[in-house]
Amino acid sequence: MPEEITDESEAAERIGTFLSPEGIIMMSLAIFLDGSEFLVNYIPVIGQTISVIIDIIALLFIGGWMLFRSGIIRAPKRVTARVGKAVKWAQRLKWLRPLFIVIEFIPIVGSILPLWVVVVYLELKYA
Repeated sequence: MPEEITDESEAAERIGTFLSPEGIIMMSLAIFLDGSEFLVNYIPVIGQTISVIIDIIALLFIGGWMLFRSGIIRAPKRVTARVGKAVKWAQRLKWLRPLFIVIEFIPIVGSILPLWVVVVYLELKYA
């Protein structure tokens, strides 16, 4: 159930996070990395190797940014608390972002799913 925004300044702050230079740069980087990873998947023989190299580069940049921004790479307490009200296993959600990062390294699956974009979105929205 989406949280109702009662204050206009809170809504502007949430939108401002995505439109900030940091948000635009990181989301553009994530889209570029996921798109290039999807495209190199069609290169015979060395496509998967290039895909893993792209994932390592993405992990360095996006993972480093997440660590620098929030101090830790995990789902924030607001998300786990919000989900915890509806679902009993809220503690498992703290591994959501690291799980997406691990899935990115699985051949084919990680190349098809835009998980770097999802990780950046979750970091911008909830951290």
